[in-house]
Amino acid sequence: MKAFYVFMFFCLAILMTSSFKCNTQQFGTVSVMVEIANKLFDLIHSVVTKSDDLRTSVKNIYDATNVGIAGKKDIKEIAFFWEKYWEQIGIKYLDLQTEVEALRLQADEYFMALAQNNSQIVDPELKKQDRIKNLDMQNRWNIEYNLALASLSEAGSILNGGNDFLLLLKNAVLREEIEKQLPQLIMINNQADLLSSKIKTFETKSKLIFNYSK
Repeated sequence: MKAFYVFMFFCLAILMTSSFKCNTQQFGTVSVMVEIANKLFDLIHSVVTKSDDLRTSVKNIYDATNVGIAGKKDIKEIAFFWEKYWEQIGIKYLDLQTEVEALRLQADEYFMALAQNNSQIVDPELKKQDRIKNLDMQNRWNIEYNLALASLSEAGSILNGGNDFLLLLKNAVLREEIEKQLPQLIMINNQADLLSSKIKTFETKSKLIFNYSK
């Protein structure tokens, strides 16, 4: 009989060990948690960098076009310049959109990891306290992310504005009345400034949410 109990204890120990290993593999080690967090912070930084790059590119085209207009360059030369470089703006904008979507997916993984870890906590009170912290963080993140997303959507008018400006230039090539298109050009530059400012605010608030410093 004693041998039977020893055998059952041995089997139970094996099952507990297997279960622990399974949970560790399913929910990840501390190193995996750190990697998930770092990927999120890197993507936040990448979104800001790409936003700044877009803003800088728009400003450069804006400045160069203004110089051309002030210098009374041939309207066809200005139109060719805008057509060539504004296509790159479109590519940068789509790249920024892709990065923002990647950020959303990484944030989902981040909060899923928090939820999965919380589900393994046995003590009910500790589990509740931890869940409240997770939900509070996720709610604050969702607010900031949605604000950034709204800014990006609004910034789509930068691309549309530049496309419209190109069409105006094409017509101006025929009419040679480029001075009349300056208000449209100024609006595009101002919108790019606004996007950059809002994305920077998003980065700052996101880092505060996650208590991140690097």
